Amino acid sequence: ETDPSAPGAAAAGLRTLGIRGANVTVPLKERLLPHMDALAPSAQRAGALNTVVNQGGRLVGHNTDGEGLFDALEHRGRPPVGSVLVLGAGGTGRAVAATALARGAAVQILNRTEARARAAAASLGPGAAAGPLTTEAFTEAAARADLVVHCTAAGRDAIESLDLRGFAGHTWVDVNYWEGAGRP
Repeated sequence: ETDPSAPGAAAAGLRTLGIRGANVTVPLKERLLPHMDALAPSAQRAGALNTVVNQGGRLVGHNTDGEGLFDALEHRGRPPVGSVLVLGAGGTGRAVAATALARGAAVQILNRTEARARAAAASLGPGAAAGPLTTEAFTEAAARADLVVHCTAAGRDAIESLDLRGFAGHTWVDVNYWEGAGRP
């Protein structure tokens, strides 16, 4: 663990200790970007990283969130078809959306702060739409989605009020890996 208010110190520690790689999570996914010597295309597209590789003191940021998710879905025989609904516009949400777009899916990003969803969609380019994470917007977007991916940092708190009754038959993935009501 590292102090999230000192991302430069974390990067320096990786170099100094010769650590070959590290997994990165919230809130460092975006904060470490300026401390990398290079960014893989996956991290550039997402505007966030989740993996740092130390290549002889040269730190390279990668983002495996999107590709990892879609590879796992394909391995289980559930590849997304045409439309992906992403809940959350942070680093993981942008990585999932970018990968979905690269694989030919239409993407809708819903976020509690609509302006952040719109900024994420605009950064990803054509094929990405955005809106607020409200019950009404979710119900409308989920009806068209082949896949819903929950990427909000709020965990279950962000989705407890959503009406999931019309969601039968769709694939839902929650990328959060903590237990509880959205608290790490």
